[in-house]
Amino acid sequence: MWIDPGPEVYAEWRIDPEIRALVSTRQEGVSQGPFQSLNLSFNVGDESQAVLSNRSRVAQWFECAPADMIWAEQVHGGRVKRVTRTDASTGEAISGVDGLLTDEHHLILSLVFADCVPIFLASPEHGWVGVVHAGWRGTAAKIVESAVLEWVSLGISPRSIWAGIGPSIGPCCYEVDEPVIAPLRQALGSGDGPGWTANPRAGHYQLDLWQVNRQLLVQAGVWDQHIETSGLCTSCQPQWFFSHRRDQGRTGRIGSFICRR
Repeated sequence: MWIDPGPEVYAEWRIDPEIRALVSTRQEGVSQGPFQSLNLSFNVGDESQAVLSNRSRVAQWFECAPADMIWAEQVHGGRVKRVTRTDASTGEAISGVDGLLTDEHHLILSLVFADCVPIFLASPEHGWVGVVHAGWRGTAAKIVESAVLEWVSLGISPRSIWAGIGPSIGPCCYEVDEPVIAPLRQALGSGDGPGWTANPRAGHYQLDLWQVNRQLLVQAGVWDQHIETSGLCTSCQPQWFFSHRRDQGRTGRIGSFICRR
């Protein structure tokens, strides 16, 4: 179940009492200018001390320390990695991956977003949690399938997996052209489907990455009834979310975080 942002200034995916999954908004941070106020990325031109302070605030939501957060050096690809507290102890982001998985307690898996799709994954039965970053490139690379297959290699059935598709740019605001649609067609192994609709402009489409990723999860064996979508569009909600497209690239990053208590 998704809980929309409210007094706590984050959206929450509730799946199990032992799992906490949150998507931050842009509110209640210390960053200034186009990054106002809870920017969580060092790579957008914000002051480093402001980012550190903002990340510390997020850790407090989990009653943890910033050292309990593990980050990825996201590259819009399809690789995921199983991580442990040893990975977090280096203080460095995990390079070259867009998804993090763990079965350890009190380790906050952390990724940043500004229109791309955050997807939480959980298998409460087996004690695993994960989060992936799925823009159109990561979606075309079938990153959600990579995450599911990583767990399948450990003997976890896809039918035990739940998925929470979080706030991102929605089909209402996401116009793309044929070079974006073509690799998505290939990933789905089908022609035009419910993941996009023709735009009045020739060769352009309204893309629904929520639906495309849902289809990929189902193809990987996850039950459709185990997939929950927030339906919040980052481009439509400037009071809550940064949006790379809406803000023409000069903006901050929200974060998606999941932790096994």
